[in-house]
Amino acid sequence: MTLTNFPNGISTSTISATSIDFPASGTLTAAVGTITTGTVSTLVSTIEHVGTLTGTITNADTLNVGTSTAITGIFVQNATLTVASVAANASAEQTFAVANLGTADIIIGVQKPTTNAGIVIGGARVSAAGTIAINFANVTTAGITPTSAQVYQIASLKHG
Repeated sequence: MTLTNFPNGISTSTISATSIDFPASGTLTAAVGTITTGTVSTLVSTIEHVGTLTGTITNADTLNVGTSTAITGIFVQNATLTVASVAANASAEQTFAVANLGTADIIIGVQKPTTNAGIVIGGARVSAAGTIAINFANVTTAGITPTSAQVYQIASLKHG
């Protein structure tokens, strides 16, 4: 089934709604490819040249755009981390054990619960199964030890 007639004035080039439910077997043809899913109640992803869709992928549903690898889940989890001191005007990658991270996962965000003036999170990756590597930068002229034992939020994208 090809979906072409959207409710409430929604067009195929701009999708903007609180929730859009598609039939259990259907396809949505978009400028960058075809999205084929089961039921999509809400989908959390930004698709280049299509726009932003908001919601969740339920059960074992996946999202494929063009010839890309299927997105199987977006997860947010909490981890209590104690970060070592970061030298002045330097950056340092530090690793931490975090459950449920796979080697193919992509870290899409790390949220530090409080600010430490001069400390910046410069990026993150999965360095091994169950291990996140976070790059902390210190943009001041003195070493800084971030607040210890804080609960960070980590968002990851599962695919494949």
